[in-house]
Amino acid sequence: EVADLIGEYTQREGGGYEFVYGPLVTAMQEGRALLVDDATLISPKVLAALYPAMDGRRQIQVKAHKGETITAAEGFYVIA
Repeated sequence: EVADLIGEYTQREGGGYEFVYGPLVTAMQEGRALLVDDATLISPKVLAALYPAMDGRRQIQVKAHKGETITAAEGFYVIA
C-alpha cells in the first residue's frame, strides 16, 4: 500500500491522531538508502508514488499529510 511506503495517521496512546512517516519519507529526509525487496511485485499505484523520488525531481508529495512536499536530502537513493 502507498501508506506503507509514505506514511499514515495512527492513533496516539492518549487519544487523537498523528502522522507517522513511512520508510520512503524517512530515507529521503535523512539522506539514506531505501531497500525495496521484490520490486517486480509492487502494485502500479505504489510505484507511481515511488517514481518521483527516484527521477530528477527527487521529490514526493504526501497528499495524506496536508499535501506536504518532501525533497530528498543528499545521499538518498533507492536499491531495488
